[in-house]
Amino acid sequence: MAKKTNIKTKKQKEEETIDSVQLLNGLGRFEISAFSVGFILFLVAVFMIISFTSYVYSGSSDFDLLENPTSSDVLNEAYKFKNVCGSLGAIVSYFFINTTFGLASYVVPLFFIMLSMKLMKVYKVGIIRHFILMTLLLVWASVAFAAVASFFPSAELSFV
Repeated sequence: MAKKTNIKTKKQKEEETIDSVQLLNGLGRFEISAFSVGFILFLVAVFMIISFTSYVYSGSSDFDLLENPTSSDVLNEAYKFKNVCGSLGAIVSYFFINTTFGLASYVVPLFFIMLSMKLMKVYKVGIIRHFILMTLLLVWASVAFAAVASFFPSAELSFV
């Protein structure tokens, strides 16, 4: 029996190397739009992580502004928000952390990162499986954090 060798000829190597122009011409509209949506989703996820982290550290002052808003506070004309991402970051963080799932909201941008990796075809991810797992993690982490916080009466005074 003869062994097959993996020696490639010069012509085969040249055929495998594709320059960037041929690569862009080979991509269809779906791939380009999927990559664009994935990249925008990745940027949104990074924005959310930065704004959540900033809200954890400077949220007490932002919480007061968002609980008692005036027209100038929401537009951030006087630069009163302490969130690194500005008024939009403070509003997004307030919504996710204070009104929905608390600190477990960090799971949402992590899922967005996974979804963006799938859309950009950087990494193969089973979206349905990870959606179910992340949803369960989001709900159970929220319940667990609330249960732990109930043991500490001083936690009721916190803005989180």
